[in-house]
Amino acid sequence: MSKGIKKILVLLLIILIISVVILKYPKPEEKMRVPEGYHERITLTSDVTINFVFVGFEENIIQQDIFLENLPGENTPIDWGRGNVFELPFEYLHYNLSYNFVFAQDGFADKLFDYSNSIVEWGPPTDYLIDYDEESGQNRLEEGEPIQYVNVTAVEDWVAENRAKYNLVFKEPEYTLFFFDSYSKGYMPTDTYHYWKFYEERYRPEEMVIDMQAWGGNYGFLWLDVGAAPSEYRGEDSAEAYPPVWHYNEDTWDEFNEMLTTVASFAVQYRFLPSYIYHPVNRPVYISSHIWVDDRSLITSDFEKKMDFEECLQRLRSYMPWLEWEG
Repeated sequence: MSKGIKKILVLLLIILIISVVILKYPKPEEKMRVPEGYHERITLTSDVTINFVFVGFEENIIQQDIFLENLPGENTPIDWGRGNVFELPFEYLHYNLSYNFVFAQDGFADKLFDYSNSIVEWGPPTDYLIDYDEESGQNRLEEGEPIQYVNVTAVEDWVAENRAKYNLVFKEPEYTLFFFDSYSKGYMPTDTYHYWKFYEERYRPEEMVIDMQAWGGNYGFLWLDVGAAPSEYRGEDSAEAYPPVWHYNEDTWDEFNEMLTTVASFAVQYRFLPSYIYHPVNRPVYISSHIWVDDRSLITSDFEKKMDFEECLQRLRSYMPWLEWEG
């Protein structure tokens, strides 16, 4: 047998081996990346209902068709990690989306905003709001006049505790976005402005975020108040601009609904069903809450008196209510 024929046979054998290997393993689109290597692709599909609850609105203002035309009918989170440059993307979760539109009873709006007004604090307006008031022609601010600030976490707790009385609790896992209109029916004073305020005691006790229109997350729901004062973070020419409800009228309610739909879309894709920065792995995770003490340090003799374990558990349950905490 000549050397040329031998080379051809060896080449054919190599091609045959490669073909067998390729046929043995799934195609790239049928695989998913996990730390242990490549496995058969698994597609997990879930039907998810997003609830939109309108508080303080006239029903004829909301145009559900605009929402449905612009919201996604499905969602597939992906892995944005840098490993995807070389490896297959993580795309095996799939959500089929449906939307539930609910108009809250007037009684709920009355109680909600009565409570909000009862905990109002007065303070100076932001520089941005002073400029906005003058440039927009609202002219609600006199020099040195304070505006309202409402504690968001207190109102969030109130909603969580009282919503069941008004049939505003939905099937778990819950994805609910509340839209508040605190302005049109005069639930909050219309001759001044109000912001939602959050005390952020992360670095120092007095630190806080004071000029918010939206909030939520501790209980599985979010809200946007279209009657809150505009924030300096909203840009006139950006997709994130949320003009307050008083900028609209009967000729522009479609634009108002498009703005609400933009907010709803952000909530669905970035808050409720987000993609991943790092590759998620589906496996049991056990978190140890042990407190380690340096054996060379001085151990306090009254540690149990200073450490309120029940309060720690309550705070953990409040910060991450979707987990079960035991101790």
